[in-house]
Amino acid sequence: LKASRWRDRLTIVCPTLVIGGAGPYRPSHVVRELRRWRHLLRGARFIRADGRFHFIHGRDLAAMTVRLLDQPGPQPTLVAGQPATSFNDALRALAELTGKPHLGWLTVTPDRVLTACRLGRIRLSPWDVQCIRQPYFEYRVSTPEDVGAQSEFPTIVGALRSVLPTGSR
Repeated sequence: LKASRWRDRLTIVCPTLVIGGAGPYRPSHVVRELRRWRHLLRGARFIRADGRFHFIHGRDLAAMTVRLLDQPGPQPTLVAGQPATSFNDALRALAELTGKPHLGWLTVTPDRVLTACRLGRIRLSPWDVQCIRQPYFEYRVSTPEDVGAQSEFPTIVGALRSVLPTGSR
């Protein structure tokens, strides 16, 4: 894109993990997988994992896009997301949605994840392996507030609650 003849008119927005898709909107790939594995969400209460990740809710991403379209000229490339949240905060949020407390008895390490993928014959790209091996990989992200919009879902709890009903099984 940066080499195209349109480069002087482009603003490139790279979203982090997108959570969204309630109501008439298609669910993001993250939400599709959470819904697909809903029957296992209760098990999240027993898991603990070190690491951090960035996410953004689809409505916040849309608000950012609208604001960027209103601004004249191209903007620098943006990585759209909220400040990094811990895996344990996400696991606590999932446990809360099932109505159970987070206990965190089983620690999930990168080696255990890679072993489980190998045993489950789950194919991983080199980028997937890199992300698993670097659980504290963080970006310099731009939030909706950075472009003059307002975050509707700045926390993982709120973002997950918007797409997964309480008591999810």
